[in-house]
Amino acid sequence: MKKTLTFLCLLISITSYTQTTQPNIVFIIADDLNDWVQGLDGHPQTITPNLVELADKGITFTNADCTAPLCAPSRASFLTGKTPDYTGLYLNNPYNCDNFRDNFPPGTHIITLPQHLKDSAGYYTVSLGKVFHCEADQVDFDVTTTDPCAKELSWNKYFGFELDQTVSDAGQANQQGVDGMKWSKIDSSLVSDMSDYTNVDSALLLLEDYSANPSAYCDKPLFLALGIKKPHSNLYIPEQYFLDYYIDDFYEVPYPYNYNDPAGNYPYNGVVTTPLTDPAYTDFASLDSLIKEQVAQDIFRDLKLWPNSVTPLPNIEPGLTNSQRRAILGKSKSANAIMAYLAGVRFADDQVGRFLEGLEAYPEIYNNTIIVFISDHGFSLGEKQHYGKGTIFETDARVPFYIADLRSPVKKVCSRPVSLLDIYPTLSELAGAPEPEFPDGSAYLDGYSLVPLINNPDLQWERGSLTQIRNVLGGNVCFPQNAIRTDRFRYMEWHSNGAGDGDGPCDEANSFTLRTLYEIGANREVDPYEWYDLSDNPDYEPVMDYLHEFMPEGGLYLQKTLKTLISVNGAVCLYDNDDIIKLKSKLYNTSGTLLNGPALSNYTFKWTNNITSAIFTGRNYNFNMNTISAAEYAANKRIIFYLNVTDNATGKLVAFDIKYIYINTANVPAVTFDLSLAGTTMSISDYTLTGSYTNTSWKFGTVYTTEEYLPGPYTFSSPGTYSIKNTIFYGNLASCKVVKSQSITVSEPPLKLSASNSFIAYPNPADNILQLQFENIISDVHVKITNTLGQHVYAEKFNGEQVELKINTEHLAAGNYVLEVIADNYQHSELIEIQH
Repeated sequence: MKKTLTFLCLLISITSYTQTTQPNIVFIIADDLNDWVQGLDGHPQTITPNLVELADKGITFTNADCTAPLCAPSRASFLTGKTPDYTGLYLNNPYNCDNFRDNFPPGTHIITLPQHLKDSAGYYTVSLGKVFHCEADQVDFDVTTTDPCAKELSWNKYFGFELDQTVSDAGQANQQGVDGMKWSKIDSSLVSDMSDYTNVDSALLLLEDYSANPSAYCDKPLFLALGIKKPHSNLYIPEQYFLDYYIDDFYEVPYPYNYNDPAGNYPYNGVVTTPLTDPAYTDFASLDSLIKEQVAQDIFRDLKLWPNSVTPLPNIEPGLTNSQRRAILGKSKSANAIMAYLAGVRFADDQVGRFLEGLEAYPEIYNNTIIVFISDHGFSLGEKQHYGKGTIFETDARVPFYIADLRSPVKKVCSRPVSLLDIYPTLSELAGAPEPEFPDGSAYLDGYSLVPLINNPDLQWERGSLTQIRNVLGGNVCFPQNAIRTDRFRYMEWHSNGAGDGDGPCDEANSFTLRTLYEIGANREVDPYEWYDLSDNPDYEPVMDYLHEFMPEGGLYLQKTLKTLISVNGAVCLYDNDDIIKLKSKLYNTSGTLLNGPALSNYTFKWTNNITSAIFTGRNYNFNMNTISAAEYAANKRIIFYLNVTDNATGKLVAFDIKYIYINTANVPAVTFDLSLAGTTMSISDYTLTGSYTNTSWKFGTVYTTEEYLPGPYTFSSPGTYSIKNTIFYGNLASCKVVKSQSITVSEPPLKLSASNSFIAYPNPADNILQLQFENIISDVHVKITNTLGQHVYAEKFNGEQVELKINTEHLAAGNYVLEVIADNYQHSELIEIQH
C-alpha cells in the first residue's frame, strides 16, 4: 500500500509539472507579406501550402491589421506593445540601428516583448534574422554582459544575416525590375545562398542544440523570434518559385502572353492581375488631391513608362500599332512584377515549411510549442496606382496572422478585427507572464490578449484597429494619417499640414481633415478592394461619427467597447409599405457576455433611420412602414437603421450598430443572359439584372463557382452537357434568391489543336501514379496539372520522343484537376481525379 501511494504521488507530481510547463514560443515575422496567402483569398494563384498546414493547426485571424504600414514603425510598435503615437516612430528613417532605445522620445518608458518574457516569465530569448528593423546589427542586445543567462535588454542570444553577395550579384546581373521594385529570376542552385534559407538552417541548428544541451540555454523555455525577409525587395528569387507564365524573353515567337486574358477567364491562361475598376482607377481618380499625395506612384509610373525603353518593339502580332504593342508590353511587365512577388511569397512559405519539418524532429519541443506567424505590414501591387507600402489603405495594412498552439492543435478561423498590438498581451498570457506596468503601476500595453478569441473565435468583440503613418512622401507630413478597421468598415482621416494642400508649413490651427469610408465587410463580401468611398453619402455620417471615437482624439481610443447587434423578428424578403419591421437589440459587455435584466437599465438605446426623422428610445423597436411617404417608398431600395447605445452614468456612446432593411416588393430582381460557345470555351453575353440584390454567384457544371458579377470566358475540360446557374440573392433573408439556369452542350474534343495523336490517362481516378499512353510517338512534351483554383501544382517537360509517360501524383491532394499536354502543334486537356 505504501509503495502504491508513493507511486501515485510521484505520478501526480509528474502530471502536474507537465500541465504547468511553460510553452516554447516561436515568433515568425515575414516582411512585406500581404494577404496573398492561401486561405486569405488575396490572390487565387498564390502557393503557400506550409502556411495552410500551420493554419490547420491553429487560429487564423482574417481581419488583422498592422499599426504602421512600414517596417521600422510597425516592428517597433508590436515588439513594444505601443502605438506609433507613443513610440514616436512613423517612418523607416531616421532610425538608429546601433541603439534601439534612442529611437524613442527622451524619457519614454519601453518594455519590449522579448525583454518582458525574459525578465518576467523566465524565457531564453533568441533573435534570428530581421526581427527589429535592422537584421544585421545586434539590435537591443546586451553585448557587455558575458553570461548569456544574465543579459539585459531584449535578448539572451542574437543572430543577424545580410543578403548573400552571390545572390545579389546574380540578381543584379539579370535585373528585370524597375527602380523601387527590383526583381530577377535567378538560378535554382542559389536557393541555399538566400539569407532566409540560411536563417532557417541556423534556427534548426539552434533547435538541435537546445534539445541536446538545455543547460546552455539556462534550462529555460525558448522564445525564438525568426525573421523571414521575403517577399521584401529586392525580389531576387530562384527560378523554381516562379509561375510558368513568367516572360524571360519579350522577343519570343510566338509572343508568350503572361496575363489572364480576358480578365475573368477560367481556367487561367496567365497570371491573374490586380482587380481594377472599369474604367481602370476610377477609385483613385475620385480621391481628393490631399489623399493622392499620400500614395506613392513612382513604381506604377516606371512600369507604365518601361515599354518606351524597349527598342525595337517586338512584333507580338501582325497588324498591331506601336501603341498597342506598348500597351501589351506594359501589361506583361506588370504581370511579371506580380509573379516576382508571388515567387517571393512562395519562397518564404517554403522556408516556413523547412522550419516546421525540422521542428517536428524534436517532439519534446514540438509538442510544447506555440507558433505565431505574422507579416509586419501589407503590400500593394497596383491598387490605386500604387506598388509598395506606406499607405493606410487595406492593401498596405492587412496582414496574415496565425497562432498555432501545438499542445492542442485545432483549426479555427476568426473574423473579428485584431491588431498586431495584440501579440504582446496574448503571448504574455500564454506564457504565464504578469502584465507589464509603467513605473506608477498603471497598465503598459495598448493591445488586448486574444486568448478569449482563441478559445471562442465567434466571441462578440468590438474594437477599432488603428493604423497610422506620418507619410514618407513630400506633402502632408506634419501630422499622422489614421485609419480604423472594425469588423465591417475601414474609416480613414487625412490631415493637411495647414490651410492648403501640399507641403506647406506645419500649422495645426488651420489644418483640415478629409475622410474616406469603405464598407469592406467582415468576410470581405461587400467592397474588398476599397473601390466605393462612402464618405460623401450622408447616410453614413452616423457610421463615421462612431468610428471617429476610436481615433486618437476620440472617447474610445485604444478601447474595447460594448457590442450591440440589431436583429429582426419575423423578417420577410422585402417589406411592403403597410408592414411592421420588428427590430430587436442585443448588448454584450467587453468580455463578450450577453447582458440581460437589470444590467441593461444602465444604458439608453436610441434608434434613428436614414429616411424619416423618427427617433425612438428603447431596446426593441417596431417600425411602421406606413410612416414612409409613397414617394420615399418608391425611390428607395432599403432603409438604414442606426442604433446608438449610451452609458447613462457618463452620457458617452459605448456601442453602435447599423442595419440594412430591404423594402418594396417591386424590387424583386430579374435576370437574363445568353450563352455562346466557341470550341469548348463558353462566354456569357447580353447580361441584364434589374431590381435590388445583395450578392450574386455563378456555378458552371458541378466544379466551378464564382461570385464575380459577370464572369469571363470559361473553358470546359471535357465534352458534355453543363448547367450554367446564376443565383441572385436579395432582401432580408438568406433564403431570398432568384435562380436563372441554362444548359450548354460541349461536343468537340476539348482544347485539341491537332487530331494527329491521342492519349489515355489511366488510372483515372489515380492514386500515386498517373500514366499517359499515346496513340503515336510524340516529341518534347510539356505536362501541366492545374487545381480548381487555377494554380499550377505540377509542371514538367519530357524531352525527346515519348509514347508513354508516368507522372508522380502522390504529392497532390485528393480532388479534381485539369491535366494539360502540350507539344508542337498539339494541345489537349482533360479532367482527372486524384484519390488517395
